[in-house]
Amino acid sequence: MEEDKKVCFPFVGDNIGGSNISSLLLITGLKKTFSSTEIVTHSNGFFTKYLKKKEIKYFKLKNKTFLGEKPFFQTDFYNYFKTIKEIILFLKNKKIDIVHTNDTRIHLTWTLAARLSGCKVVWHQRSICPNWKLYKFISIFAHKIISISKYVDKSLISFNKKRSEIIYNPFIFYKKKNSKHSMKKKILKKLKIHQSKKIILYVGNMREDKRPLIFLKIAERLQKKLNGKAIFIMFGAERDDKIFSEVLKFVKKRNYIFYLGFKDDISNYMYASDLLIAPYKNEPFGRTLVESMLLRTPVLASNSGAHREIIINNLNGFLFKKNKINSISQLVFNILKNKIKIKKVIDNAYQISLLHYSISQHVKKVNQVYNEL
Repeated sequence: MEEDKKVCFPFVGDNIGGSNISSLLLITGLKKTFSSTEIVTHSNGFFTKYLKKKEIKYFKLKNKTFLGEKPFFQTDFYNYFKTIKEIILFLKNKKIDIVHTNDTRIHLTWTLAARLSGCKVVWHQRSICPNWKLYKFISIFAHKIISISKYVDKSLISFNKKRSEIIYNPFIFYKKKNSKHSMKKKILKKLKIHQSKKIILYVGNMREDKRPLIFLKIAERLQKKLNGKAIFIMFGAERDDKIFSEVLKFVKKRNYIFYLGFKDDISNYMYASDLLIAPYKNEPFGRTLVESMLLRTPVLASNSGAHREIIINNLNGFLFKKNKINSISQLVFNILKNKIKIKKVIDNAYQISLLHYSISQHVKKVNQVYNEL
């Protein structure tokens, strides 16, 4: 940045996902470029536990009533304005110059408070812009908007597109000490499997748009095609009770599927896997795809959302167009059998990811946004 400025990153604090990890990587990079950043939360939860585990300092505010949690006229406006007041006092006391927002509840609450405090607002659009008038109206008050993909950027209202920049998420480039083979042996042993098996991975929360049930149906079909020589591992937090219930019911009846819940670091599992399957629908970016590519694990993803920006089919990954279980299962079978092609795809994926998703490149582009305020 051209001059030292204080940037505040507010979070709700209850949940953690790819957008939170991307934000923290940005914050880590920004600390090397100017005076200070401040992390603020409202609630305790997965995110604050993660911050404590990583020994990352943060401030916790007392009030936690936001717009966007309930239909507008059901909002507790008395406590909402108490939240706004506390935010304004915090921003003024800390002499914050820029507020960088990252999710819906924070966008809708902190944008107004920041403007009232005289701060500049950078609105980081990490999801598809909802067709909600209040959301679109408040977004107008942001000074700049960052979209994480072209797919997300297309969802912005026309007024915001004039003020938006497309900046892809940053990633850590892992260097594992153990070989893939030895890591796979460790994981299979941990799961009490005492023979060599293919590991096919799913990473995504248990909700409809992540389509975990598609993965389970693929697993069932593949188990037969691969003559029982594969296991299927699932990671993700419970988000939709109905979907989660169906997943558990399906998994309990099949000893070759392992649902391991939410973990904040699954890089070893990604590294040991033979394939990541990402059936997600209308994904705004697709963090797990790039993480797998950087760990030299091949990726098969739905031809949907921003997946098409990350993967060029048969060059650095594989895409499937329709949710026909038979055809997807056959595609997986063909991918796993073609070792020469997999090697080429893995190498391409790694090199392309290094080129497009470095932390330093991401920080440089965000700094340019700050300098334009």
